[in-house]
Order: sequence, then structure tokens, then C-alpha cells
Amino acid sequence: MMNARRTQARQTNTEVPTTAPPAPSRQRIASTELIQGAREIIILHHGEEYLLRITKSGKLILNK
Repeated sequence: MMNARRTQARQTNTEVPTTAPPAPSRQRIASTELIQGAREIIILHHGEEYLLRITKSGKLILNK
């Protein structure tokens, strides 16, 4: 009887949830710091150029 309880306990025992490591903090940069008064800037990423621009309505658009 005791062995049956131990077996049942082992079968119903699931992995103990572990706490995930904290996510690294992300760097936060204001768009005004990036744009610096311009309407468009070119961002270089892995040798490719991307155009970041601010629309008339104040939204950001990134194009390759």
C-alpha cells in the first residue's frame, strides 16, 4: 500500500516551476534625441541603410 502511494505521488508530481531570470533592461532613447530636429535620418544596420522619418501626424516610419 505504501509503495502504491509513493508511485502515485511520483506520477502526479510535475516539475517545480522555476523563476525565469530577469530580462536585461532595454536602452530607452527619445525619438527627439535620434532625430535631433530633422524629419528624416538614415540608420545603418549590418551594412544596410534604413530611413527613419516622422510623418506630418507625428508617427515614425522605418523603411529599407
